[in-house]
Amino acid sequence: ENMDLQLKNKVSLVCAASEGLGKASALELAKEGSRVAICSRSKEKLASAQEEIARLTGAQVEVFEADLTVHEQIKKIQHDVKNKLGEIDILVNNIGGPPSGTFESHSDEDWQEAINLTLMSALRMSQTVLPSMKLKKWGRVINISSVSVKTPVNNLFLSNSIRLGVLGWAKALSDEV
Repeated sequence: ENMDLQLKNKVSLVCAASEGLGKASALELAKEGSRVAICSRSKEKLASAQEEIARLTGAQVEVFEADLTVHEQIKKIQHDVKNKLGEIDILVNNIGGPPSGTFESHSDEDWQEAINLTLMSALRMSQTVLPSMKLKKWGRVINISSVSVKTPVNNLFLSNSIRLGVLGWAKALSDEV
């Protein structure tokens, strides 16, 4: 039996939620009675995840297709979720990792893309939801990361470096708000 986390009717937005940890997070939030928005780049996988979560929980699950490396799409998804479900109470920042490779195999462009994917998506998603959370004096920003923040994983230079940046930013944000 689930303990009541008092999330009934809270609006959750879970990123990269068409599979894996994102989908599992969305499912658990739905079980708690949250109204869930899931986003990903894959329309087909989103539809499948939506059907499964709704069937297992009876919760309202809305899907939003978005590429979180694009700032305009982040602004749009936040606007669309607000219009469909209301202000976002819980944001789950989650993203697939950047490509593996040796240090010398990564170009400047690879590093910039990885920063945009891993760090900037979390920053931008959080910037959009923070003002309303502060107004309500209630909100949660959850960042799903990787074991690589504790011990670097061989051949994951981009992820090892940038996910630590996300951790540092998240800790600083938690101290501030």
